[in-house]
Parts: sequence; C-alpha cells; structure tokens
Amino acid sequence: VIHEQNRVVGKVNKLFIKGSSEVFYTFEGTKGGQEKKIGMTVGNPVKNFGFKTLGEKIVFLGGSGGSEEINELALEFARNNKDEKILLQTGVKRKERIDNKIEEEGINNIETIGFSRIEDIYKQSKIVIARSGSTTLSELIENEIPIITIPFEQSADNHQQENAKFIEEM
Repeated sequence: VIHEQNRVVGKVNKLFIKGSSEVFYTFEGTKGGQEKKIGMTVGNPVKNFGFKTLGEKIVFLGGSGGSEEINELALEFARNNKDEKILLQTGVKRKERIDNKIEEEGINNIETIGFSRIEDIYKQSKIVIARSGSTTLSELIENEIPIITIPFEQSADNHQQENAKFIEEM
C-alpha cells in the first residue's frame, strides 16, 4: 500500500506503484501516478489541533533547515510593518545570524525560533507564509489557517509548485 503526499509522484513511489495493491493520493489528479495506477484520493492524514480562533502573529515558516529567501522576506516585512507581530522560523543553523541582524537593525516586532513544535507555531498565527510542502499545506487547510505559499523551485520534479497550483485552484 502506497500513499503519495505530493501532486507529483516521488521517486520511491514511482518504483513501487505498479506492484502495489492499493495507492492513496493526497491530491486529485496526481501526476505520474493516477495514469499508471488508479487509486483513491484521501488527502493527507494530519491532525486538527482544535483551535477556535486565529492567533495574532504573521508567521513565516522556513522549515527545520530554514530558507534564506523566507528569512529575508520576513525581515523586510518586519521593517515595513512595525505594528505587526511576526514569528519567523529561521531554521536551526540560520537563527544566530538572523538574530544578530535583527539586533543590529533594532527590529523589535519579530521573534525568531530555530525549530519548534508546529502546533505551538500554528496556535500563534493569523496567517502563515511558507513553502508548499504537502504536510504543511494539509495542516494549514485542516486547521483553517490562511496561507501564502512560496514553492521551493528546486523541489524534486517541481512538486511544490504543483502542490501550490492545486491549493490555488481550490
């Protein structure tokens, strides 16, 4: 049994899809899969955290490794929107450099974290700006948190762009 998370079937699933007894897809019309093996579109099994209201912060997510592009975007946004509360997930390796930049420039409306429990991050958010990974998109949709996606252009088979296109079509 295979579950494909992304809108484009990944390399490992491509190897095993024909020999599988059942295939489950996150997205309808998954490329590289449904024309080879019909299966069932079931979405991506993620947790609903049960938030009743949105938080107060604009959250920028760069993932555990961080994203230089998203970090710079968050800093620019913080500089130009001093009344907004911002939470930036810098990535563990990038946190110290970003914190130094924030201190040097005296930016005081942005909080940084290297990496943290996603539930704790989502609870604080009124909107999330993030990459277009399937799990992130699915969690945000399930928890009714507004999303702005920035697909990672170098993702395998451009799957993040395809994931983002699906969300845009929704």
